[in-house]
Amino acid sequence: MSEFIFGPPGTGKTTTLLDIVDEALSEGIESNEIGYFSFTRKATDEAINRAVKNFNRKHKEFPYFKTLHALARFCLHLDRTSIMQDEDYEDFSNIIGIKIHNPSSRLEEFGATLHDDDHLSLIDRYRIKKTSLYEEFKHHGHLEGGWKKLDKLDRGFTAFKTARHLFDFTDMLKALILDEEKIPFFKVLIIDEAQDLSPLQWELVDKLILRSTRVYVAADDDQAIFGWTGANVTELLKRANEPGNTKRVLHQSYRIPLSIHPYATALINRNKNREPKIWHPRKEKGLITFPNYKDFSLFQEGNWLILASTGYQLDKICSDMKHRGIFFSRKGYASVSQSILDAMFTWENLLKGNAISLEDVKLIYKYISSKVGLKWGAKKMEGATESETFTFDKLKGQYGLLVEKDTPWHVGLDRINEREERLIKSLLKKKEDLRKPPRITASTIHGAKGGEADKVMLLTDISRKGLDAYYKDAEEMRKVFYTGMTRAKQELHVIAPETEVEFGEIRYEHQKRKR
Repeated sequence: MSEFIFGPPGTGKTTTLLDIVDEALSEGIESNEIGYFSFTRKATDEAINRAVKNFNRKHKEFPYFKTLHALARFCLHLDRTSIMQDEDYEDFSNIIGIKIHNPSSRLEEFGATLHDDDHLSLIDRYRIKKTSLYEEFKHHGHLEGGWKKLDKLDRGFTAFKTARHLFDFTDMLKALILDEEKIPFFKVLIIDEAQDLSPLQWELVDKLILRSTRVYVAADDDQAIFGWTGANVTELLKRANEPGNTKRVLHQSYRIPLSIHPYATALINRNKNREPKIWHPRKEKGLITFPNYKDFSLFQEGNWLILASTGYQLDKICSDMKHRGIFFSRKGYASVSQSILDAMFTWENLLKGNAISLEDVKLIYKYISSKVGLKWGAKKMEGATESETFTFDKLKGQYGLLVEKDTPWHVGLDRINEREERLIKSLLKKKEDLRKPPRITASTIHGAKGGEADKVMLLTDISRKGLDAYYKDAEEMRKVFYTGMTRAKQELHVIAPETEVEFGEIRYEHQKRKR
């Protein structure tokens, strides 16, 4: 018997699961008898870090807080040399005579093998979905080289891995499923983010359940937005409704305010293939608005998420923000080079009379022209040691620095390009704290899942391909925008599209409520 825990946005699902861990530990169950598995590495890292802090334990005491792929790798005793690396994909490409584009996988981000190459993506997808390659090919539509090329790659890829005794991430799951004697027994088993599991992952989960005493499966089927990776929410709902299993809904959100809640629930309640849930917002009213354009003045204060359904839709707003001198991050990178900011802060530190390390000297010298601010060959720092520290006077007297001590950073660091210099000056004029991470993050909705911010700007533009998908299955698109809406802790600003292609259900709800 398993308990299925459904956690709507901000209802403390991870806290609930850690309470289960706490209860098990208090009963005398050893930490290595508890399995905690999640779809993404981000979620498992959060769980183990909180467990270490909450229970005053060490990381090594929780060896089974992992993704399912990491569990398979651990149980099969595979090291890095046994797993496909970029250089192996390059070798395979050369051997088979077919160029594979950017064959890296983003397992850590999504918990699934997401190849940048369309052909490898389809090959992996039919395996994790337990369908056929031809079925995935027909569903995909146009593919360079057609079926003949795809079939050749599939056969060749299998032969290549077999000959070299190599595993990709899907191979690891399949190998552990077949060698179930290596699957550990658990007194407590927790499966988190279960809405995102593929049929192949569910096959492994089912085997884990059979070898566990108490089982808890946590999910929110309304946020099942990774169908394109092979995830299948039907597998979750089928198991949750099996005889003998129990269901529990976490009813109180600690994130969503009163004003946003009715719009979010009205949207998701249109879906039929879901577990019905009643959940309650915070008492704070919050704010939801429906501007007809992107109002950049909103970004003057507060922490923000800017969300769009696809990455290319973020390109224009990110370009606009750079042009307007707005400090933001995207995919973990700030809109101003961190290296340039570090050099600027180091230069200012020098001007204050402080000593800096050799590493810092090399950093600022990178942005000083040998023709203007340094003697020829000074960047080699000949005779300097790692243990030394360096003041401005020492650099000027012994290590070839030519500029004067009162020289501001934008003059002294003359190799910083003009665009970056103007942007930094603009941000400083606006009193933006460049020593801290940006207050504004631009992300796809998929990339922001699990995150939150005080304020969210949600772009409702969708692609033509997205519109076609909406007409085929509106429920999937609703889940994407529901997930985006429910990242907001205080304010949600739903922006009208710049094109005629829009996900219009949220704004339609607004118009209906105005009547």
